[in-house]
Amino acid sequence: MTTSESAAAPPPHPTGAGRRHQRANARWQKVQNAWRSATRRVPAIRADLTWFAGIQLDRARLRLTRLTTWMALGLLALVAVATLFAIAAWLLVAGIAGGLGELLGGRMWLGQAVTGGITLLLLFGSIAGGLWLGARRRLQRLMTRHAAFAGERAGAAAEGGKPC
Repeated sequence: MTTSESAAAPPPHPTGAGRRHQRANARWQKVQNAWRSATRRVPAIRADLTWFAGIQLDRARLRLTRLTTWMALGLLALVAVATLFAIAAWLLVAGIAGGLGELLGGRMWLGQAVTGGITLLLLFGSIAGGLWLGARRRLQRLMTRHAAFAGERAGAAAEGGKPC
């Protein structure tokens, strides 16, 4: 063995530290290679993500367009049904008014006035009845809720606890 060979390759360390150093260098080299490979792919990944985001945006726009279209069609259908209902109600009221006018000796104005008055009374009566029933239900719910609260409070007081 020459002196140049002994200087180039140090003798193996008895604890194996040289092999650990070589393994660490090999691992570090793999990390560096992976990092280089990932950085080379960044432009392609960016392009793919831009493309994907564009597709998702187009899908959202399409959904919004479809939703708007269906809402417009629904509103149009609601207006059409309400118009048909209003026309039918008008024809019914006009027929009743005409019949009542004939019964009142051919006085159409009186038949129309009586029919309009009865119609308004029925309308306002149904509105008042609905409001009254709603208020009664709300009051009943409040009484039930507070009765349960009062029962809990009385139970706590009976057990010797602090009342709420």
